Amino acid sequence: MQKYSLDKVWEYRIERGLGYVCSRVTKQAVCALSGTESVALKLMNGTRTHSENREIMNRIVEKGDKILDFLVFRLKPLLSLKSQLREIPYNLETLARVKPPNLSEGLRTFPGPKILHWWSTSYCYRRCVYCFAQPIRGRKARDSLIENSCLKKIFNEASTLGCEYLLIGGAEPLLRRDLPKIMGDSIKSGINPLLTTKGPISEELALQFAEAGVRHISLSIDSVDRKINKTLIGSGRYATQVKKSVVNLQKAGVAFSIQTVLTSFTLSGMDKVAAFAAKFGAKVLQFVSFVPVVSPMGKYTNEDMEIKREAEVERKLEQLSNKFSYLRIEKFRGLDKDLNKGYTCDIGKTKLFFLPNGIVHRCYKLIHMDHLRGEDLRKVSLARAWHDPKFANIISPPHNNYKGSECHACGKFLLCHEKGRCLYKAWDRYGRLEAKDRDCKKSEIENCETIT
Repeated sequence: MQKYSLDKVWEYRIERGLGYVCSRVTKQAVCALSGTESVALKLMNGTRTHSENREIMNRIVEKGDKILDFLVFRLKPLLSLKSQLREIPYNLETLARVKPPNLSEGLRTFPGPKILHWWSTSYCYRRCVYCFAQPIRGRKARDSLIENSCLKKIFNEASTLGCEYLLIGGAEPLLRRDLPKIMGDSIKSGINPLLTTKGPISEELALQFAEAGVRHISLSIDSVDRKINKTLIGSGRYATQVKKSVVNLQKAGVAFSIQTVLTSFTLSGMDKVAAFAAKFGAKVLQFVSFVPVVSPMGKYTNEDMEIKREAEVERKLEQLSNKFSYLRIEKFRGLDKDLNKGYTCDIGKTKLFFLPNGIVHRCYKLIHMDHLRGEDLRKVSLARAWHDPKFANIISPPHNNYKGSECHACGKFLLCHEKGRCLYKAWDRYGRLEAKDRDCKKSEIENCETIT
């Protein structure tokens, strides 16, 4: 049976009546605990099984087993299963008197992000009309200023705090020439890198990925029709490029998947894309529904590209899954839906998003808004950036900031904060960040009690 204890690199401390788990080396706090949680941590000294501690907690407090389970879920990266005795240097009475965490300190629920989302560059040579990145035209990642050595340091620290995935985003990630090595460093640290690209993958580049330990890459292709590709991304020969990339990846032993953005232009061609993916041996075919963007490139508007009948997409997906039963076909749900069920936006909750220069930011669709920036990962530790109190106010702005919006008088205001607000939706609909960001039912709003 599992016997948890706090790993030796961490320590529990009480300061000003508040309880913290901190790094023994840097003294950086990575989580705050209530009195009951502090008692639960005291019980996890490596001598009792988790089941035994659950029974003790139930005798101490109502639903104590649930409190213990959630604490283990939160602190799992900091806990050890090795047979080591780790006593918290405070008695139970002292721990029980620990005050509730001070929310203004900005300490997040989890000690570190589960997902790192790196915006590798804002440069791209494509002109995809549906792109939300608002890319800068170019073939060099001139803004990608964070060095490989710094990224490696970030990955290593993130791994100790429980990070599982690295999302490599941006306009065109392959413009970062050392990307294979970066992904290799991520893998060595225990973090799984995920890349989707529209860039060409040469035989040499495919070998670099393979040598770095990369086992899978996602290729973006929305249509195999020359005219539609010319319309959507500015290149009628794009499907030919993807075929060459596929051949090179397969020679190198790197698996690939296909990702397709569904717009009104590509809906009728879903079957041809599925046939393409099946023929060339894609691991997964993933369809991503178009989402309105701040400023569409070219002559088409959001309304031109939006799919009006989502039910038609669902029917088509079912048909394709039956027709190509040997190919995994799915609709994109987002990594956060797998790891963090219930979040509307996971940035600052379980994901840390940062820019090409290493500066933390609140939203990858609003990167032009400088006031949404946090700490610089080139200058501070990842833990400090994650638990920065100033950035906590950017993640969850104070209630008074919402005056004049429906949210201000809503009794579910704090609940929405906990689930994460989508600033982009608020900005897109109302022209301000502190506004309604989800489709609340009118009855829900009417039944909410006003916050005073």
